[in-house]
Amino acid sequence: MAQPPAASDIDPCWHGYFDALHQMTHFLPAPLDPTQQDQLKRLYRLVMEGNEVMNLTRITELEGFWLRHILDSLSVVPKMVGVSDAKIADIGSGGGFPTLPLAIVCPSYSYTAIESVKKKAAFIAQAAEALGLPRVSVCDERVEVLGQAEAYRGMYDVVVSRAVAPLPVLLEYALLLLKVGGQALFYKSVNNLASELDAAPDRLLAVSKMLGGGPLSVHNPALAGLADHRIVTVHKVAQRAAKFPRKPGVPAKKPLSKR
Repeated sequence: MAQPPAASDIDPCWHGYFDALHQMTHFLPAPLDPTQQDQLKRLYRLVMEGNEVMNLTRITELEGFWLRHILDSLSVVPKMVGVSDAKIADIGSGGGFPTLPLAIVCPSYSYTAIESVKKKAAFIAQAAEALGLPRVSVCDERVEVLGQAEAYRGMYDVVVSRAVAPLPVLLEYALLLLKVGGQALFYKSVNNLASELDAAPDRLLAVSKMLGGGPLSVHNPALAGLADHRIVTVHKVAQRAAKFPRKPGVPAKKPLSKR
C-alpha cells in the first residue's frame, strides 16, 4: 500500500472540506480552530500508516475518507450538542470511528471506545495519545461483558455505533450502557435500514421496551455526499433487569426480535 501523502500534498483539499463544513452552521457547535483542523489531517495520516500493518479501513483516498469516515462520524453532532459533560460510549470503534473525529470536534465530552479486537483497540489508544485527546479511553472487552459490569452499565449519556450489527442486536448492546434519559445513536445506510425496519417493525419496538428503551426514530442528517445516510435514535426510559445483555455472542446469534 502506498504511503499516505504529505501534509503539503493534501492541504488544498482539506481547505475545501473545512470551508464547506464551516458553512453548515446548523451542524457544528463552533467552527473548527486550526488545532482541530490539524488533528483531522493527522488522523488521516495515522490511519493510513496503521493500515500498513492491520485492516483498519478499505477507504484510503482522501475524498472517500473525508466523506465516509470524518463527515459520517460527525453526522451525530447535532444530536449531541446541549448535553453538558457527556459521557459517550462507541460500540465497535474499529479504526477509531466515530470516536476520534467526535473527540476532535467535541473535546469537552468523555469518550469510551469499545473495540474487542486487541490490535485495533491498541491503535485507537495510540492515535488518541498522538492527537492529544486525553478524554478518550479505550476498552478491549466485549460489549456484552461491559453491559453487566458496574463501571459501565447505566453510566453513559450517549451510545453510538457504526456498521456493527442489526438494530435488534444494537439495542441489546447499547441500552444497558445508557443512563435513564440517555440516547443511543445508530449509523445506518438507507438500504440496510429499510430491510431492518421492514422485517419486523413491531418487534423492534417490543425489543426496545424490553430493554428499557422508547420508540425508535429515524433522522436524515442531509449532508452533501451522504444522501444514503440515516441516524436511528432511541432514548433510555427505564432500567431493566440484569439478565440483559446476554452472554457474549448470544445477542447476535439469537436476536431478541426472533423470540
